[in-house]
Amino acid sequence: MPTFENEESDTMKDAEAIGHIMATEGLASPGATVHSARLPRGAVVHGVAVEPEQAERAWRFWRGRAEGLVPFLTTRVTSEEQLRSLAAAAAGEPVPEMTAEAADRAVADIVGRVGARSVAEAYPEDLAEEEELRDAARLADLLDEPSGTPLPGDPLAFRERWGSRPLWLLLVETTGSHRLPLLLPGFLRNGATAYPDLTPLTPGDHAAFLRHWQDRYGANVFFMNGAEIQLQVEHPPLDGRTIAELALEHNAYCDDLADVVDTANGQARSTVWSFWWD
Repeated sequence: MPTFENEESDTMKDAEAIGHIMATEGLASPGATVHSARLPRGAVVHGVAVEPEQAERAWRFWRGRAEGLVPFLTTRVTSEEQLRSLAAAAAGEPVPEMTAEAADRAVADIVGRVGARSVAEAYPEDLAEEEELRDAARLADLLDEPSGTPLPGDPLAFRERWGSRPLWLLLVETTGSHRLPLLLPGFLRNGATAYPDLTPLTPGDHAAFLRHWQDRYGANVFFMNGAEIQLQVEHPPLDGRTIAELALEHNAYCDDLADVVDTANGQARSTVWSFWWD
């Protein structure tokens, strides 16, 4: 059985190997150091500073390697000390893998509760319109005609909100990006959904939406920063009914996406999805 010292030695070797790969592939600035921290549940997270122009290529490079390392970008980390502090803050009970069926049920429950609340709180003169906006089949009739191709999104859209803060690529030992909120809950600490009383989203809620979208649309975490998550999407929906259903899910997940029609005509058709909570 490996000792703690051996585990630390292996972690250092992994960090050195990652640093070598990053340098060889031109994915990080010359001399950039890879830092590592062990999460309370045993997995390791590696972090390295990257330049914005290298960020997407670095993320896609590690996404394409079947090595059990899931990448995402953040501006929450600017030093090894911060990386270790955020990793240590993830202590808690072990979180089991979320099945696809469980994720689907959780998402359907939240979407249904948001819709019921919205209709219940509508003023009499707005009731018919609100019911129409909360029914996917009826909502689809209000939308722009689908073009048949995805809308290209801006991978660095998050920089409009976070400016020129230093950018880090984190590589986490796990099985899929939907597990990131479970392993690093501090990276989505401000999220609240639109269901009654703006109830805070739990790490499990985040994982459910992310697993649901990952399975259906190839959506993977690209950026997390406490109050925002941005996803890269391989195959967003192209038909009106599915676009409408997805827009209702986006609206339920993030209350700040207030206009479901705008969401359906824009973000839901795009290769980049952004969610932020004020």
